[in-house]
Amino acid sequence: MDRKVFWQKHYRCGLCGADFRSLRIFDHAIRVKQRDLFLHATYEFPDPQHYAIIACPDCYYSAYDKDFEALPDKLNSQQIFQLQQALKKGKDTFHLNLSKERALQEVIDLYSLAVLTYLIAEDSYKMAQLYMKLGWFYLDDQNRENAAIAFSKSYQQFFETYERGRIPGEADGILFCLASIQILLNNVSEGFRWLERLNQEYKNSNSPYLTAGKALWASFREKKT
Repeated sequence: MDRKVFWQKHYRCGLCGADFRSLRIFDHAIRVKQRDLFLHATYEFPDPQHYAIIACPDCYYSAYDKDFEALPDKLNSQQIFQLQQALKKGKDTFHLNLSKERALQEVIDLYSLAVLTYLIAEDSYKMAQLYMKLGWFYLDDQNRENAAIAFSKSYQQFFETYERGRIPGEADGILFCLASIQILLNNVSEGFRWLERLNQEYKNSNSPYLTAGKALWASFREKKT
């Protein structure tokens, strides 16, 4: 293992209290190879998305790094019980080898476990992000059926987040994601309607998502002509 790429961070599980270490990547080792029209990034090895979810090796509680230790304190007793029960089933379904660099299937399993956490925490925005990542991972794994399911669930969660106005300052990014997902699902006309809304609401701004939306619009307009 290249020590200039990886380091070990200490965690205490916010759910069961277990102490453990998890692989992290030095910032200087993260290199973007390219971004496509959907702003989906591909990386030189290692892919930081593969290490974004932290999982407790004892109870399998999984969450984003910034949420991992503190999030359980925000849950009520019923939610804690629900999460514990869900993770017991998860341990029967998923078999993680967290001491090694992560293969794609393990990454998919980790993100699936994290979905359980944010579902019970009722965080639709984080669920939307997780499902969108899962969609891309499934495409990397040549599993188009599961990719479509994940993208559809991501759309539902982004839509709920947008309708409720839960994430101030993130609406332009959410609109772009709503448009992107519909286009990825071959609902191009619906995707264009979201791009129109993005343009209407942010036409006088310097939003990077507005710029990306115009590029996405132009690309698919060219394909239709």
